[in-house]
Amino acid sequence: RVKEYYKIPNSEIAEFLGDIEKKTKESVAITLAGAQGSGKTRFLFQLMETFAENYKVGHASMEEHPDSALYLSKEDEYISDRSYCNISNPEIETKAQLDKLIKENDVILIDSFAKLRKIDKNIQLDEDLRKKYDGKLFIVIYQLTGNGKMRGGSESQFDADKNRYQNRPLNELEFNIYRGELNHKQENPIEAKEVCFIAN
Repeated sequence: RVKEYYKIPNSEIAEFLGDIEKKTKESVAITLAGAQGSGKTRFLFQLMETFAENYKVGHASMEEHPDSALYLSKEDEYISDRSYCNISNPEIETKAQLDKLIKENDVILIDSFAKLRKIDKNIQLDEDLRKKYDGKLFIVIYQLTGNGKMRGGSESQFDADKNRYQNRPLNELEFNIYRGELNHKQENPIEAKEVCFIAN
């Protein structure tokens, strides 16, 4: 059967993420995990920019309020006028608001899962997001604890160990967030092993 894949205009991000299937039944979920200050939110803005060129993007920014100076400075730095019109970033304080954001958009970015758990302590990435909605792409930030575990998401960490959309060896891939490109130097990268996919 012919499968459809997400169109990612940024070639560096496209190479880093691999070919991501655009599913008709259920959805695909990517988890971004890293320590505090590792640049996860900045990388999320770069993903938002590139996906918004072709898709409607919903951003649940629960770490930085959408009207805050911190948020707006990243918006100015990373989001183009062309992509801006395809992005919605309402304040998310309830499950109903999150549900509306998901239903109205193709790609949903959540920062972060720990804050999502403050709305509903029992929410699960797999059951309540990936399997509940069809044809969506979820990109969700997780904080790493001191011992390297995903805060508030041990089940997600277990499921996300399988990177099914990237054919290259993960130890060959490293993305420099501040330059917005792949590299092999240790300059504030999110390594590919921290970008996980949940599918099937």
